[in-house]
Amino acid sequence: MSFDEILSILRSVATTIYSRVFITVDALDECQVSDIGRTKFLEAILNLQAECKTRINIFATSRFIPEIRERFTNAIQREIVAHPDDVRRYLDGHIQGLPRCVRQNPDLQDEIKERITNAVDGMFLLAKLYLDALKGKKSPKAIQKTLKDLPSGFQAYDETYDKAYEDAMERIEGQINDEKELAMQVIYWITCSKTPLTTSQLEIALAIERESFESDEDNICPVEDMVSVCAGLVTIDEESGIIRLVHYTAQQYFKRTQGKWFPQMETDMAAICCTYLSFDQFGSGIWLEDKQLKQREEDNVLYSYAAHNWGLHAREDSTLIPEVATFLEKQAQVEAASQSQLYFAAGNGQEAVVRLLLAQEGVDPESMDSYGQSVLSLAAENGHLPIVKLLLGIDGVDPNHAAEEGHEAIVKLLLAHEDIAPDFQDSPLKATALQRAAENGHEGVVRLLLAHKGVNPDLYGRGESALSLATCKGHTGIIQLLQDHKSINKA
Repeated sequence: MSFDEILSILRSVATTIYSRVFITVDALDECQVSDIGRTKFLEAILNLQAECKTRINIFATSRFIPEIRERFTNAIQREIVAHPDDVRRYLDGHIQGLPRCVRQNPDLQDEIKERITNAVDGMFLLAKLYLDALKGKKSPKAIQKTLKDLPSGFQAYDETYDKAYEDAMERIEGQINDEKELAMQVIYWITCSKTPLTTSQLEIALAIERESFESDEDNICPVEDMVSVCAGLVTIDEESGIIRLVHYTAQQYFKRTQGKWFPQMETDMAAICCTYLSFDQFGSGIWLEDKQLKQREEDNVLYSYAAHNWGLHAREDSTLIPEVATFLEKQAQVEAASQSQLYFAAGNGQEAVVRLLLAQEGVDPESMDSYGQSVLSLAAENGHLPIVKLLLGIDGVDPNHAAEEGHEAIVKLLLAHEDIAPDFQDSPLKATALQRAAENGHEGVVRLLLAHKGVNPDLYGRGESALSLATCKGHTGIIQLLQDHKSINKA
């Protein structure tokens, strides 16, 4: 279900079913900049509230982030901080997990509780991380030295968390080599995965050896062992089966420092995904029956992730790694991933792969997926300008499916193409590029399209004009552009 569909449902609930609706958004600061992004999410929710007036109330929790606080300037705000007594109770319940020198020394236990409570400033995550930092200490002196060096929660939050995560990584690096390597693999797969991974998916991913041809169950490491070597940085959501980092600040930390800890991780993940997709068991080609597709994904838990994301990992490496080349040479395996070789590579920005495929006999640059989306359209949608230029240079490639997204450089390139029909209506949406751009808020693209002499701003698609779509979405800049256009029908 798309974000727009969810908003439509909320609007319907608030206007036709209930007289008052309460929307709760927990951890708003954890909304990432990818996909719809926090800014767009906030704008949509608050616009919905304004549209429905007193029918909608919003309750949101967040760290103190200026961008978020500014959007709630007129709202009631309350700071939530754990009471020191709550932190002490947490420490009481976990202190018996520390070494014998602590368990047998009540005075040392009291010192630990006092020092950690004062240091964490009401942040439970830090209390957990600081306890984890004491687990490897075997003497009272070592315990006391660690306590003395604890950073205070009164410092900048990011600095405090960073120090805690760096200390955890130092403990990981101090393990025997096999445990260290396992921990590094676990953390970089969790950090760089494009979607959350289940425990079974990660078990399979870490069991795959590059240049292998089939799965080897004897190479699977139990997820419990994975968690145990990660110095408290990894946890499992028992309800969903998702394995994740202990807190979103850990995810942020490793994203910022991935060059330090995991310089080759994207390449390694691309290699593992492509090795997996190249297995002989996937050599039967396309499976068209939904039941067969579902069964294949149930039997091969990593398949869907690998098929959809290998290219996103591979694009981080400008070279064509051997495992990617091997996969692309296996036509049946590529077809089994439900996309043509060229379509997959173009959509993921792999220019080197696209050039390699176009040089091969029989490759169709006009190939489409099951939704009728062309290779050019997908490359344009994802902003891959070099690939768009490459495809437009091929005779017979239709440019008319690709001018609807918010990438101005690509739209300029497409509008300059001699075969462009700017009022082409795509399928199945039956909307022109101008209508799609107006609806999606791409003001720069709207400006470019209106400047093109072949564009009719009054065309209707799905019963709506570009102006009505922009008005419905509240894109004031686009509304003004359309109203100022000399040929627009303002009625």
